[in-house]
Amino acid sequence: MDSSIQNETLQLLAKKHFEEQTKTINKELQEQLSDQFVYCISETNSNLLMWAHYADKHQGAVIEFKCIPEIDNVFLAAEKVEYRESFPTLGAKEDWKPILGRKNKIDPHKTYKELATTKSSHWSYEQEWRIFVPVKKDQGENYSSIRITPPEVSALYLGCKMPEVNRGNLVALVREQFPHCKILQSHVSIDNFSVYFEKLN
Repeated sequence: MDSSIQNETLQLLAKKHFEEQTKTINKELQEQLSDQFVYCISETNSNLLMWAHYADKHQGAVIEFKCIPEIDNVFLAAEKVEYRESFPTLGAKEDWKPILGRKNKIDPHKTYKELATTKSSHWSYEQEWRIFVPVKKDQGENYSSIRITPPEVSALYLGCKMPEVNRGNLVALVREQFPHCKILQSHVSIDNFSVYFEKLN
């Protein structure tokens, strides 16, 4: 057989195998996405953009959680988000060689993890971590929950524009349910673009 025909045949087979693999990956990724919720948390409590976007323009609050190794909690399984300039790829060239040679398959879990924990570098100020929580099918299609014990709630930061009624109700609730929890009031600095916190008595 002519070598050019052999090469063309091998290319067609590789292309067909690649298409089969990507279809399988897409199907498995969709199944994983439909069975999970993503719970997003951050390392920072003082970023002005975060307060504006996620705390209702400083009218909301920030809850600080503590990771306690002795307590089996989903916080210990949090995945750090990677911020990049380009989209993640489905494996490097070296990863695809054995796959196209039908000696291996793409790991859908590894691929899903990389896709689900990668964001544009424009969002790097969020310092985000993500927790993947299974949907509880027996309690409704859109229901999920994270069990949090009182010792894991370590601090509450109140927005500087929080309505007084909400502030009073929230402080009373936290002092009753989480008496060990620190409560701090945020203030916008008059010297620079930042917020600072003062502990309430």
